[in-house]
Amino acid sequence: MNYASRGEHDPKAERNNQHLKALFRVHFHQMPFKAIPKKLTVALMTRVAKISNYYPAKGGLSQYYSPHLIMHQRMVDASKEFVAEIGAYVHGYGHDTKNNMAAQTIKGVYMGPTNDIQEGHHIYDLNTKCEARCAKIKVLPMTDQVIKIIEEVARLEGVTELCTYSKRNGEIILDGDLLKEVDPDELWDENYVQVNQIERLSDVTLQNENIPDDKLDELLMDAEADNQGSTGTGTQDTIAKQINMKMS
Repeated sequence: MNYASRGEHDPKAERNNQHLKALFRVHFHQMPFKAIPKKLTVALMTRVAKISNYYPAKGGLSQYYSPHLIMHQRMVDASKEFVAEIGAYVHGYGHDTKNNMAAQTIKGVYMGPTNDIQEGHHIYDLNTKCEARCAKIKVLPMTDQVIKIIEEVARLEGVTELCTYSKRNGEIILDGDLLKEVDPDELWDENYVQVNQIERLSDVTLQNENIPDDKLDELLMDAEADNQGSTGTGTQDTIAKQINMKMS
């Protein structure tokens, strides 16, 4: 194991963090909430990291078996893992209930499946504002009341918006694997050839420059010599066409 020193950035680890942040933003913006409590934030980040291991890693141990299969020795059960999206409004049931007037289900927001072999789910209980665990869930349509409850809990915890890419003053936070004003392709690609921007701009502006008379005579002579060398004869019309092509 090669450990990084304090303050040192590992490009692979930084790109992995960048990948997880991108997935987190995608899932967050699919939710109907403007802000979510901290427990839901942790659950969503855990879920994103877990799903990333469901597929074979490029350059990993195997191109056929995923890290999840290698570590847990079991396939992904879609009937358990993909019952609902994180942030969906669900009713949990299957826990201990009694024959009384108490609620038989738990109303909450889905936080993800458990890591057990049997089916189980984590729910953010809207009544207790704590995490609950149920054997079964039923997905229901989202309501405005649930959205207001979640956003109010987030506001009380000091969370008003999702901010993962910029500071409060609007300054962009660069990922650790990228250096400012340096092309990332130049850093990691040994065969990368940088395009000379100065020469390309000079070629573009050359078309709009006025050619002096002495330079024009040289172009006429060069065009006449090229024409005689290729065909043996040359005319003024052909030379003029070649000059126009060079100037355009």
